[in-house]
This record gives sequence, C-alpha cells and structure tokens, in this order.
Amino acid sequence: MHQDGPNNRFEVTLPLRGCAPQPRREPSLVSIRNILGLCILLAVLAGPAVGRECGKSEAQAAHYLASELRTWESLYDAFRKYSHCDDGAIAGGFSESVSIILAERWEMLERGAKLMERDPKFKTFVIRHLGEETPANRRARIVKSASDSCPQAQARLCGELAGKRAQ
Repeated sequence: MHQDGPNNRFEVTLPLRGCAPQPRREPSLVSIRNILGLCILLAVLAGPAVGRECGKSEAQAAHYLASELRTWESLYDAFRKYSHCDDGAIAGGFSESVSIILAERWEMLERGAKLMERDPKFKTFVIRHLGEETPANRRARIVKSASDSCPQAQARLCGELAGKRAQ
C-alpha cells in the first residue's frame, strides 16, 4: 500500500499468482500514436469503394454505359468507375456487355485476360456476369470458343468460361 496525493487516498495493488506488484502505467504517447496511425492506414487501404453508395448521377451514367461496352478496356474502365453500382438494370447491362465481348470478339480474349490477371476482382466481375441472363446462343458461342479456340496461355480462364453455365 502507498499513500497517493494530498487527499490521503490509498491504492492497493495485489500481485497475480506470485508476480511482484507492478506500478500502474498510463498508455504512452507512442503507443497511442501507433494505434492511431494503424487505424488511418487501414482506412486508407480499405479504399473508397468499400461500402460506397451509388449516387444518382453515377447510377444514370452506369445505366447508360453498362450495356454499350464493346472492348475489354472500356469494360474495365467502367468496372473501376461503377462496380459499386452493379445491381439491377446496371448489372444486366454489364452482363450484356460481357457476353457480347466474349461471344462476338473472342479474338480479344488475351487483352481481357491480361486485365483479369492484373486485377482478380475484375475476373470475378466478368465470371459473375455470365449466367442465366446470358442468351443461350451467346452462351453456346462462348463455350464453343473456349473449347475450340482458346489461346494456350489462357487454358484455365477458358475452362472457367466454358464451365460457367446458367444456374
């Protein structure tokens, strides 16, 4: 026990199972700065898209654009700008663009594959947009191209594309 301050308060520190009593420590300024710095770093790394809502003007732009994309580069740019708006009619538009690019512009697959290798979230986006909403004739063309005309370096991607059928 020891006396503390002018009010003569007593503080008792009991040892834990044979440990010597330890003086009370206030959090150091360094540890508080470290924790604060870590929180800021995590917030920055999480990025602005996490939990980001699709504003009205973004939704209008995405809706107008989503079904009109005909190159991998334009699809990737739209994905980066509007993936947080990927729902409802906008998602249907993205599905339309993905299936048209794959069915009608198969020769451009390697360009798309490079983007998908660089950004795995884009690959997930592309695969997700092949599904039951893909017209049967386009789906058949994609499966045929993936089976018969796949660049050797893209064999794994082609397998995923060929295996993606209506659920």
